[in-house]
Amino acid sequence: MIAVLVALTVGIIGCVLQPAFAVEAGKTRETVLYSFGSGTDGYFPEAGLIDVNGTLYGTTRAGGTNNSLGTVFALDLMTGVETVVHNFGSGTDGAFPYSSLIDVKGALYGTTAGGGVNNDGTVFSFDPATGKEKIVYSFCSVCKDGTNPYSSLLAVNGKLYGTVAYGGNAGCQYGCGTVFSLDPSTGKEKRLYAFHDSNDGRYPMAGLIAVNGMLYGTTYAGGTSEAGTVFVLDPNTGAEKVVHAFGGGTDSQNPSGSLVAVNGIVYGLTPYGGDYGFGTVFSVDLGTGAAQVLHSFCGYKCPDGALPYAGLIKVKGTLYGTTSQGGPVHRGTVFAVDPAAGAETVVFSFGGGDGQGPSGNLIDVNDVLYGTTTYGGEFRKGTVFAVKNP
Repeated sequence: MIAVLVALTVGIIGCVLQPAFAVEAGKTRETVLYSFGSGTDGYFPEAGLIDVNGTLYGTTRAGGTNNSLGTVFALDLMTGVETVVHNFGSGTDGAFPYSSLIDVKGALYGTTAGGGVNNDGTVFSFDPATGKEKIVYSFCSVCKDGTNPYSSLLAVNGKLYGTVAYGGNAGCQYGCGTVFSLDPSTGKEKRLYAFHDSNDGRYPMAGLIAVNGMLYGTTYAGGTSEAGTVFVLDPNTGAEKVVHAFGGGTDSQNPSGSLVAVNGIVYGLTPYGGDYGFGTVFSVDLGTGAAQVLHSFCGYKCPDGALPYAGLIKVKGTLYGTTSQGGPVHRGTVFAVDPAAGAETVVFSFGGGDGQGPSGNLIDVNDVLYGTTTYGGEFRKGTVFAVKNP
């Protein structure tokens, strides 16, 4: 493992700082809290955010001071000030973080798709109190543990669980991906399951969720119709089972975001498939495997959005998510879905200057939704935004 000392303050040059979020009562309005732009402050945030005592932490997949290999950043909700707290690329500490962070007993954990000792990706930790980043584990393609993690981690009973998109075995050209566990205190990693390029699915791009002691996730491809799967895995035995295989045509296709579970049913998004081919909101009954398309995004023919790559969150019985495109000017949307009725409502449509192309999960903090856009903003390199939860 490699420990890297990190400066807690980095100068911000040429970027826009916005005041803390404020909104008129009864109105839905979006506020850009920060526009990335100088390069050293990071740019192109792909992932969602995490709230730690009034400070938002996130990652950018590019930018920073070390050959544009990405950053961890913090944003103070009271002042709107953004600070780069770690620059990736100083040695073998990781590169290109695409995932959201998680908080485990005050330490933040995440993954990078590249970098590390073997340049196959990493699991890293960051201590906000000290500014120290360290590599917990470096993936190794020749070790068959998998390569290139794009997803966020899940913490259960002192262990971290996650997926890597490639590697694991020779079933696919670059490996079909794996599910792994990791002890953060020792750095010991265990491959729980390697996908085989068969009906079990391949290329898991999203993180896992835990339901009644079992791990659930999605694969982007594979399954009986090569359109992806929802799978369940027993973390104790490593046994994997496909709960639902997506089909072609108007069915949901190619899930890339994480799931959310509500009363024995999981909900998620796919960027493709549906009645118009621009993605869906779907549900899968964990008991029966029965799937339902709750909403088909209309794409460019109507303003409901298109190509949702993120997952959903549940707030007071309503599901919220983002689409990377669509809306009146095709810059993406924030939307809400009633899981009972399947009715979709656009909460906010991006216009470019206020952000473009959200692809990470939202978070809810005191009835305000916070997220990132990969592009757009004052300098077209992404934003942190807030939307009042209607």
